Amino acid sequence: MIEKGGMVGFLEMKAALEEGACVSMTADISNLAPRRAGLGIVALAKASGRAIIPVAYATSRRIDMGSWDNATINLPFSRAVCAVGEPVTVPPDADDQLLEAKRRQVEAELNAATKRAYDLVDRRAG
Repeated sequence: MIEKGGMVGFLEMKAALEEGACVSMTADISNLAPRRAGLGIVALAKASGRAIIPVAYATSRRIDMGSWDNATINLPFSRAVCAVGEPVTVPPDADDQLLEAKRRQVEAELNAATKRAYDLVDRRAG
């Protein structure tokens, strides 16, 4: 029986998706490489048949932490933008090579959405 760890969360999210709910999760992994998407979100999309919708949020007033993962603390009384990337779907028969390609696609879409959100909130869009 699975009692703890990421697998429990994975199974609970998969069950929620099967019941028609939406779930949200961060795609990044903590391996000292900022903004690197992990395979977990891609595996969930494969297992559930649901698309990954990349979303980025940025505010005009923020504290950039300068940490390994480029973390930001959003501050109140800010302009805010939520940018959405192109959905990423993963077929149920995806092999390891396709899973890696989809992981890179999620990463690219998240990075593009993040850039778009910051450009818009900082009024540098063009």
